[in-house]
Amino acid sequence: MLVYIPDDAVFGSTALNWPADSALPHFPDIGDAIDAADITALTGEERVLLTTLQGIVNRQQPRIYLHWNKTDEANDGSNQAWLRDIAEYVHVDDCSGHPFGILERYRSEIAGAIVYDPDVVDTVNLATTVAGLRGAVVATAELAYQHQLPILEDFRGRFDNKYDVYNYALEHIYPLLTKRAITALTPEETRTIPSVPWSNLTSEKNRTVDASNNATYTVDLTPFLVQLQEDGTVYVRIKDAFEDDGHGAAVSHVLALADEEVLADFTPGTAGEDPFLVDWGGSYLHDYPWGWRSADGGAHIVYGFRPPNGTRSLTVNLTMANQFDVAATTTLPAVKVLNAVFRDYITAIAAPCIWLDPNNPDELPLLNRILESFDANSAYLGWFPNGDEMSGVTRTAANSMFVVAADYFFNGSFMSGLRSLFSTTTQNRKLPPPPAIEITKSSIPNKIYLSLTWTEGDNIQYMQHRMRVIWDDPARGQIPMGWTVSPILQDIAPNMLHYFQSSATSNDTFVTGPDGVGYTFPSNWPESDFELFLDMTARYTKSIGTASNIWVYNRINATLYPLANETIEAYHRALGPDLLGISADGHASGYGINVTSSDSGSVPVAGLATISSVKQGMERLQNISTQMYDGTKPVFVVCALYAWDTTPGNITQLVGQLGEEFEILGPEEHFRLFMEAQGIAL
Repeated sequence: MLVYIPDDAVFGSTALNWPADSALPHFPDIGDAIDAADITALTGEERVLLTTLQGIVNRQQPRIYLHWNKTDEANDGSNQAWLRDIAEYVHVDDCSGHPFGILERYRSEIAGAIVYDPDVVDTVNLATTVAGLRGAVVATAELAYQHQLPILEDFRGRFDNKYDVYNYALEHIYPLLTKRAITALTPEETRTIPSVPWSNLTSEKNRTVDASNNATYTVDLTPFLVQLQEDGTVYVRIKDAFEDDGHGAAVSHVLALADEEVLADFTPGTAGEDPFLVDWGGSYLHDYPWGWRSADGGAHIVYGFRPPNGTRSLTVNLTMANQFDVAATTTLPAVKVLNAVFRDYITAIAAPCIWLDPNNPDELPLLNRILESFDANSAYLGWFPNGDEMSGVTRTAANSMFVVAADYFFNGSFMSGLRSLFSTTTQNRKLPPPPAIEITKSSIPNKIYLSLTWTEGDNIQYMQHRMRVIWDDPARGQIPMGWTVSPILQDIAPNMLHYFQSSATSNDTFVTGPDGVGYTFPSNWPESDFELFLDMTARYTKSIGTASNIWVYNRINATLYPLANETIEAYHRALGPDLLGISADGHASGYGINVTSSDSGSVPVAGLATISSVKQGMERLQNISTQMYDGTKPVFVVCALYAWDTTPGNITQLVGQLGEEFEILGPEEHFRLFMEAQGIAL
């Protein structure tokens, strides 16, 4: 009978501290010297070993910083940039030339290895959690032998599938763990192989966006049988025929026949799809009642079909709609790589780690059982399979949990220890002086007043990578902009928050990202538990000075719902008089702004006009000028800048092309002037 260390012993025997009013644990301060390594050249298995070592070491004192180029991602330099900032304060020993020297240096701090089963890859998530409980690393049996690590537990051959893995964990392991956080991480990443020769089979020639072409299309793969390579598989890729409008292929059923015998017969998003899905390629599953997988823009779906030896005919019937483009090849188009990102943090706090799809009817019951076992107002760190954001956030909210997008977050166990080295503060903006005369409703010029705020601030991995890149754009600061940020950085990456705060210009305003201390959909929460979330949001936002302005999203699965007055009032009560305005996805009045009044006072709630490029932004703002503005009264619009697609330079260019009827204000000034235009005192 194996003995596990319960959660209270994990925190009691390490330097971790988790105050009752803190969203995430507090790590000890880093020392005067650290070890850092670029481990891009290592295999996924080797990275997992070192990142789990990192977590065990760093929970005693953060001393290891690891980085690599993530699968299929260009190196944006952000991981190196954060390391350079840290190197100004501590000595950094670069171990990139011999990264396993780090294992030798800290061998005495680990108890051994937990071996996962490569044939049931979800065991790597179970092994990651158990490694945290037992002070061990995660390894293959071969790596454990190679590095002379005693095997504390071996999961090979013990489970048939992921359901067995997570049921076992729920019954035997999770009761020993924290009930304040759960993590979700894909066991493997898919790496697309470049320069694969694809042969086109069929495509939609028209820009069909209403599913009016929904039908079953048969593609004949028989000619590829004579081209079969060593793995004996024919691969079928389905992608968007017109990548610029977001209405790509939507597949609802797949039937593959080898010599008229059924080889595959499945609905996307069910267990039947799993053996044939080679590369999900950024596609996504539709919400209830399931059954559709879509590939929009640059996304794609790749299925693999391996016919029996001697097969003479191979056909695939694809039931699909919209703008599809179907091609085939016998060349392997993608490979699986073990995923090491964020495992350091999971191991450090010995958190449950799952990968269950809220939009998969086979996996949802087990996911619900797991989520129901956690405390109210706990954190779900990571993401969701198939990018199932809407159903995932709905499901976690219904279980009184908020989401922190962290599945691409590096060095969480290290950055959490930078609270003393990089202190955070409230934003200290130099607001314009008050006017010499009192502004009255009639004295406000009749213009279109825009505020421009970047999206994605709920996403800490965005702040670690993409936001660092666009923040460092020399064009930043030329015009007023808002930046949504996550208050939870105070716990997990205070150095990042410090960097943005200390380098902000008077034209940069920080705004609380959706929906406070974490990402959620408020209408799905039990009312009493939602008060816990709002109380924590109030503490965290006031601590960093972003309580004046908050974004709130609200959906039930894929359907947008306007914020209920009760929700608006609850935010206003929690944030108090600091709150100047709320920006809401799916606002009832479109791009307009409404005022909600209650015992807490009056607060404006604005819709969001999205801007994803200079061209699209110009078209949208010109439409606003034509449809909403007649020159007789001021118009106020809050714009959401798509952070993945644009830069401060792009937006500055866009603003330079606007007519004289437009004026750009910072988010705080924008809400203040709007309220003055309504004749409402703040």
